[in-house]
Amino acid sequence: MIVPFNDLTLLHNKDRRRFQEIFDELILSSDFVLGKNVIEFENKFRDYIGSKFAVGVANGSDALKLALLAKNLPEKSYILIAANTYFAAASAIIHAGFIPRFFDVQLDTRLPSHQDIESNLTFECSLIIKSHLFGEADTTYIQKLDLINDCSQAHGTFIGDYHVGSGETCTFSFYPGKNLGAFGDAGLITTDSSSEYKCLTKLRNQGTSGDRYIHEINGFNSRLDSIQAGILLLKLIDLNTNNSKRTNLAKRYNSNLTNQSTKLKLFLSPKKVLSSYHLFQVYVEIEDLNLLQTRLLKKGITSGRHYPIPLHLQPAFKNLGYSKGDFPNSELLAKKSISLPIFPDMTYSQVDYVCESLLEILNDL
Repeated sequence: MIVPFNDLTLLHNKDRRRFQEIFDELILSSDFVLGKNVIEFENKFRDYIGSKFAVGVANGSDALKLALLAKNLPEKSYILIAANTYFAAASAIIHAGFIPRFFDVQLDTRLPSHQDIESNLTFECSLIIKSHLFGEADTTYIQKLDLINDCSQAHGTFIGDYHVGSGETCTFSFYPGKNLGAFGDAGLITTDSSSEYKCLTKLRNQGTSGDRYIHEINGFNSRLDSIQAGILLLKLIDLNTNNSKRTNLAKRYNSNLTNQSTKLKLFLSPKKVLSSYHLFQVYVEIEDLNLLQTRLLKKGITSGRHYPIPLHLQPAFKNLGYSKGDFPNSELLAKKSISLPIFPDMTYSQVDYVCESLLEILNDL
């Protein structure tokens, strides 16, 4: 049996005719940049999240950078961020002119506790980026800090009845492999702040607002393309349905794998969180995950690693002065976590095959 990590071809072929209609409409209208598709998607996604404003941008990295700049923080402010998240979030901090300050997370959830954050607080820290990783939600609350929610892996993740980050500043990536993915790079920021919204609309469009040739601030070229907005409008319709399919697949994984191997641990979800299961990770107590992945691939199963090098050990951040051992849980998660296939059109038979294969290989290692 062949089990890809994510089957985008299968997902997109079902709606091929409707996607083609979007292309045809744009060819006739030539409404390519910041057009009606962008406005409509911003409004519908804003309502889906439960925020007052939404600003479409070119990609998720720009969403983080522009959201940081719109906060109008003092130059070289320290920004707190978990050491186990993706590179783009910390890189955006530096590109915005600020300094990342990392903190560790918990092994059982891959998310921070209050103590993880508060032990790294100083009077210099201005803001925290909460990374809602893998489809889960970081439910910590630090009153003294401003906040940006990095929801690039949390499209459709809910805490109780509310979407994660609802009413706060949130950034999204719509990279093709996300739960809500475009046909290329795309991103968006939601906020309840009218001042942030006005600033963001200028920042994304070369610093202009009313007159395209009056540049009020030194902005960027980070506009959401109309073609991507049209694709996202169509796919937003099925987001909750596809997330429900992911939830059922995750339940199947949990049922098949719970207490089946001393070498295997499953991660916990925070209370009241309805995960969107962007990824399904397991923690494996073996030394060589590459060997495990190679054995899985021989059985036709593609797996992933998210992320094999934590932020504080990335060469790009060497000048920040961190060393191996500074954030031991993040280092263990990088070394021991493997992502198993999960996508809406995956079958229970495929889940069962992945679980049987994984347990068989672990029994031999």
